Amino acid sequence: MGSYLLKRRLRHVRSVKINNLFVGQKNSEELIWFPSYFIVIENERGQTLYVSELQHGSLYKVKFHELPPQDSPLTHFTLRLVAEIPQWLLASSDERLWFDFRTYNVNLNQVKHVSADDIIESYNAPILELVDGDYVLPNVSTLAAPKALIRTHKRAVSSMKIKKSFTFNSVLKLNKILEYTSQVKEESEQISDRVERQIQDEHKKRQWLVKHLRDYNHQLQSRIQKKRLDLQKLGNFVEQFGESEENDYKPHLLNEYYGNTYPNLIQSRSRLESLRTKKLAQLIGIFQTTDLFHVRSGFVTFNGTLLDSTSSLYDRLTLDLLNKRKLLELATSGSVATKNLTSTCLGYYTLFVTLIATSICSIPLPHELMYCGSTSMVNGTLPLYLDNLKDTDLLSQAIDCFNGNIMQVIQFLKHRRTQRVGNQNNL
Repeated sequence: MGSYLLKRRLRHVRSVKINNLFVGQKNSEELIWFPSYFIVIENERGQTLYVSELQHGSLYKVKFHELPPQDSPLTHFTLRLVAEIPQWLLASSDERLWFDFRTYNVNLNQVKHVSADDIIESYNAPILELVDGDYVLPNVSTLAAPKALIRTHKRAVSSMKIKKSFTFNSVLKLNKILEYTSQVKEESEQISDRVERQIQDEHKKRQWLVKHLRDYNHQLQSRIQKKRLDLQKLGNFVEQFGESEENDYKPHLLNEYYGNTYPNLIQSRSRLESLRTKKLAQLIGIFQTTDLFHVRSGFVTFNGTLLDSTSSLYDRLTLDLLNKRKLLELATSGSVATKNLTSTCLGYYTLFVTLIATSICSIPLPHELMYCGSTSMVNGTLPLYLDNLKDTDLLSQAIDCFNGNIMQVIQFLKHRRTQRVGNQNNL
């Protein structure tokens, strides 16, 4: 039967047999006979797909029973021939031991067709019986049988007129074509199901985005409406205040109000600054026990020797920018222990900057920080860690964004130092 498959797959394999078994010792003409064999079919990942029954072979060939129906679309697989070690080669005769006698890497799109009359010259050659004929591996040497040796039976031509009918071979071919058509239809349905699921997932994602955009738009509209109401109230208040000032203008009352309010504002500001300094000192005391303040591996420096009256907590605290070149070198060629230590320090640094900006000093940061221990993130997608990292470009972007946040905090601390010096000069 000629081949009619456009692409051969594992499900088209019906049976396997090993031809020209040759089991000989090195530098010896003596042959070794193995009692039993079985085959194992594995995919490219090493997962077992089929294990045959035990088959007692001979010194010439061994044929295995027909494979059960397979649904696998694989075109590449591994065929292992496992043989039983004879008992006379074992020290103990109570146990049965097996070993991999041969391993074949099969590509069904590269096998070659052999007919029943072809002679196979290679030893230990696997013959795959597919639905459209027998095939061997491309490295198996075959020899076509001479046509002169193939004797065809000639019978006398009968004078009877035989009416042509639907032959068994035609029925068999039709059955194979229908089977192939059903397999193609099944594969098409599977592909269409996967495509439909992907389309549905994409549609759900877009619906989620549209819903969130609508909610955000609604929130913005509510905020704008609230701002308009506040602005209207403020305008009414200013208008009423202006009318009252025009009617009853008393400069001394305004001066008294300013004289009473300004000291209260100064006092509230001093209390707020004292509370902020106290929280910052507590935060520094907590993180000084970690590697964040370490001289070599840390990123923050706190000078405890400046204890004079002119130095403040902001003068003694120094935040360092991340060295991109050094971190990228560690990510590609550093040891595992160094990567883990640096990733932990980066996580501490992320939490330290987040607490200063949100809970203590109310500093707006240009990039969102997400503390996740030694696997912290920037803007939700950029990894700020070194271990188990596949893409250094994302790490480079995360370092740039994090340094932007650090510069924002450094500018705030510098402003606080300048403001404190200005207040001292005014005093």
